[in-house]
Amino acid sequence: MGAHMQDALVLLPEKQIYPFSWVDDANNASVCQAAWENPTFDPEECKRLMEVEAWPSYFITSWVFWSNLTVLFNKWILDSTEFTILLTTWHLIFATVVTQVLARTTTFLDGRKNIEMNSRLYARTMVPIGLLYSGSLVFGNIVYLYLNISFIQMLKAAGPVVTLLVSWSWGVATPSMEVLINILIITCSVGLAVSGEIQFSLLGIFYQMASLVCDANRLVMMQILLSEDGQKMDPLVSLYYTAPVCAVMNSIIAWNTELRDFHWSVVPNTGYLTLLANAVVGFMLNVSIFVLIGKTSGLTTTLVSIPKNILLIVASVVLWHTHVSTIQIVGYSIALLGLVYYSLGWRTIKSSIENIKAWRKDPARACCGTILFAAYVGALYNVYTIFAYFKGSSMHHFLMQGLEP
Repeated sequence: MGAHMQDALVLLPEKQIYPFSWVDDANNASVCQAAWENPTFDPEECKRLMEVEAWPSYFITSWVFWSNLTVLFNKWILDSTEFTILLTTWHLIFATVVTQVLARTTTFLDGRKNIEMNSRLYARTMVPIGLLYSGSLVFGNIVYLYLNISFIQMLKAAGPVVTLLVSWSWGVATPSMEVLINILIITCSVGLAVSGEIQFSLLGIFYQMASLVCDANRLVMMQILLSEDGQKMDPLVSLYYTAPVCAVMNSIIAWNTELRDFHWSVVPNTGYLTLLANAVVGFMLNVSIFVLIGKTSGLTTTLVSIPKNILLIVASVVLWHTHVSTIQIVGYSIALLGLVYYSLGWRTIKSSIENIKAWRKDPARACCGTILFAAYVGALYNVYTIFAYFKGSSMHHFLMQGLEP
């Protein structure tokens, strides 16, 4: 199976068999052409091909859901308090306690017994990943005090660029002129989106870029750690080892920053059950991130965040009436097109378009896809509406509020 074939397989659901066939030779590489359009259809070969473990759609959907839910939940809490680092620290302490309890009372973390973890290995792998993750979370939460959600998501379009540059520096990826040109296009497009921002904050941009750099290094290190050639470790075990490091690091930062102005009255005012539910959502997000990276790669995880970020931009415009200028839309659109071309290549994009056309020929599938998308967007809106209801404020007033710097 050729390289283009393997690349195209990432677009397919895991172990899902459809009546598709494929052609792969020196001059032609197309994947999943509809069987009724391909006279060379071979059912047995098709079955073998489709059973290749490819794109884990379930894990992607799970990560997108928990990620967006976490953003909305955190925004609701931070609307009444600006203790971003303390909130993140609470998430990590909760994750540490839960994983420690699971390790001692269940078999979910028995995989750690197969790992020869010692102080040297822990310091060389887990501590750096934990510190980078902590930095990513801290910078990523502080930025919401300076920039609106729409602009933050546009800046995140530079994430794959940062990840690739870090991959080059780690020797995980091989540099090429074509990719470099594509990176320059994406970078200039993000810069165009930045130039059109009304609520501009240089400090906010710095925090967001610092978050991207920390996260890119973390993703690459985790990819190496979770790969077949590296230390074999399942996602929950990874969280078991890294959460304590992150919790300690965040606690140190919070002690020297937000804890000075913190009053315990904030806790009952926010609600004990609310904070517990928020920690559970954050824990599920952490687990889904580790699972997704273990199934794919750091760069893939960053690329998947593109449609997730688009949904958040739309939610920000609809719910909070965030202003998005035309130049921002143009810049962000060019950046997204560059990301898609970079990640897939024109040949795979063309095959994917053909697959989508064939898939949409079935009215039932097309209708189902539309309903699922509408249900997903509606679910996010309903979640935010529930948060607003329990907050006890006017619905219209709450939805119109943003995170002021």
